[in-house]
Amino acid sequence: MTKALQLAFILIAGGGFFPLPASALTEVYLSQQEALRLVCGTTKEEPTYEPQTISGDLLEELKKESLEPEDKSVAHFFRCPKESTKKSKLALIDAQVGKHLPITYIMGFDEEGKVTELEIMVYREKYGSAIKRGEFVNQYLGKDISNSLKVGTAIKHISGATISARSISKGVTRGLYLWKHFYSGQ
Repeated sequence: MTKALQLAFILIAGGGFFPLPASALTEVYLSQQEALRLVCGTTKEEPTYEPQTISGDLLEELKKESLEPEDKSVAHFFRCPKESTKKSKLALIDAQVGKHLPITYIMGFDEEGKVTELEIMVYREKYGSAIKRGEFVNQYLGKDISNSLKVGTAIKHISGATISARSISKGVTRGLYLWKHFYSGQ
């Protein structure tokens, strides 16, 4: 794994810009490598790390929509290898604060900006981890920037995980905005 990939995972998984209290119940469901394999498939080539700078008009737009990222300077995109057998062309590893602590997730995009995969990688709260289940995350598959992702109407919430569900919806919406800004029209 390249140093850039290792650094990205350390930062996103909580070693960098997300200090964790000792009492946090961190559950790591997927490593960065496992998550990228799920989204991009297994090939001889590794996904290519493509950090995208978040600044200026984009940052203002995200703030206006209440979608400001935890890492305000960079979006951690990965380009899937061309020979991938999966639908995903790009992956984004991001984090969104749940009730108190960040939830790290990966989402995949096809060439049209539709969500192809969504997986929870790291969960740090005591309650609400049910959002990692397929019946919740699968609701986002096929969605794009034109779809509402409001929990309670377009997305069914999970009892006991409402705050986490809203947080993931916010993160997925931000991911779709980022895809549109950096990759639509390519």
